[in-house]
Amino acid sequence: MDELQKGINAALHPGNSTPGFSHSGSVIPEDAFRGIVFDLDGVLFDTEPLHREAWNNALEEMGIPISQEELMSWTGVPCQQLSLELENRWEGRYTRDEYYRLKEKHFFSIINSRNSLFDGLADMLEKLSSRYPLAVATSNVRINTESLLRNSGIDGFFKALVCYDDVEKHKPHPEAYLKAASLIAVDPGNCIALDDSPAGCSSALCAGMHTLGIASSFPPTELKMADVIYPDTREACRRILEQSGISLH
Repeated sequence: MDELQKGINAALHPGNSTPGFSHSGSVIPEDAFRGIVFDLDGVLFDTEPLHREAWNNALEEMGIPISQEELMSWTGVPCQQLSLELENRWEGRYTRDEYYRLKEKHFFSIINSRNSLFDGLADMLEKLSSRYPLAVATSNVRINTESLLRNSGIDGFFKALVCYDDVEKHKPHPEAYLKAASLIAVDPGNCIALDDSPAGCSSALCAGMHTLGIASSFPPTELKMADVIYPDTREACRRILEQSGISLH
């Protein structure tokens, strides 16, 4: 096992301590204030329920049974991986490409008919982008990422996007976060990362970023590898703005 894989395993399984949410006194290291990298689903957008809805619609159309419990367990798992698992489970029914294309067709239709940006984030992102370079590092594909950002009017706040299509190795591997830092020309150790999944937080941590866990999709106990945990992205951004001396009004 190489050193990088050891680091990923350690980040994913950090021990038995039980973290709570950050409090207002939690201080983010000053040297982390050079760039900010956001995950997409569950951090900027409340899209995890939309992914489940798209999967449910696609599988219902295909005649493939799926429980709500299993759909919930798919939170944060790339669609490409799930499509392969379905192909293997229901051998001979559909190919991974057919699962993937139909699910993405439903998802694209959903996100183009609804604005799923978390309330209150647009103003905060605008303020942050006036001070720091912002980037996105996501396991979603580029066409969905660009559509979500554009439809919500926040695409202009981000200097770089790193999507599923842009990397060879996906979260929890740190490639996505490392590439995002490179694109905004900031050392990873001088970046803040916000992610809502264990794999994503581990990815950012292994990239060397100060990692803020966002407990919107998973309980805090599953994000214990993060440096600090916030209940939602608004609270995390509020803390960054306050510590940066940027007015919230």
